Amino acid sequence: MFELGEKIRKRRKYLKKNQGEVADKVPVSKSQISKWENENTYPSMSDFVKLCRAMNIHPADLIAGRIEENWFKDKHKKTRTALLGVLAVVILCLGVNLDLTIDKLNGIRPLRQYEVNYLYTKLTEDGGIEVRQLTRPEDETVWVDIVTYEKDGIIYDYELKEIIFLGDEIETEHEVQLDEDGKRLVVYVHYQVDNHPQLTSVDIKPKK
Repeated sequence: MFELGEKIRKRRKYLKKNQGEVADKVPVSKSQISKWENENTYPSMSDFVKLCRAMNIHPADLIAGRIEENWFKDKHKKTRTALLGVLAVVILCLGVNLDLTIDKLNGIRPLRQYEVNYLYTKLTEDGGIEVRQLTRPEDETVWVDIVTYEKDGIIYDYELKEIIFLGDEIETEHEVQLDEDGKRLVVYVHYQVDNHPQLTSVDIKPKK
C-alpha cells in the first residue's frame, strides 16, 4: 500500500507533532493514528483526506512522499497561476482579433490535464490487472477514487469507490460511462459550491 504509514509518520515528525496532536485535528483516537502509521489498518479515503488537512498537506503530495509540501500555499499558488493563464489567453485573443465574439471565445479551451496517483496495481486471476487510482483534473479539487479491471489495454470492469472533495463542494449526483471498446471510462460528477451547480468529468484510461 505504497508505504503510506511511513509517509504519515515522516510528515507528522516534520511538523514536530505527536500522535495525539494530529489525532485531535482529524478527529480520531491517538491509537488510530498509531495503527495507520504502523500499517495495522489503513484510513478510509474520507479519513485520509481529513488526515491530510490536519497535517496541512495535499493528499497527492503525501502519497508521492513530498513530505515538506504545504497544501494551502501550493493551492493558492496554483490558483494564481491558472488565473494568469486565462488572462494571458484573453489578452492574446483580443490582441490578434478585436472582433472575436463571445461564442468564439467560449470555444477556446486549454488542454485538460489530469493528476493521477496510482494506489496499487495487482494481477487478477484471469491474467488481467486491477488498478486503483486517485484521479482529478489538475485545475479542480474533485478527486475520483476508482478501481478498474483491465486486460490487454482494455477496461472490462470498474468499481467507483468514492468521490472526494477537498473544498466545500457538495455532490448532487454522478454517473460513470464506459465506451463499447473499453478504451475510455468517464466519471461525470455534478456538485454544488455555494448553491451554484457545477459539473466536472474525469477520464480513466487503461494503465499502460
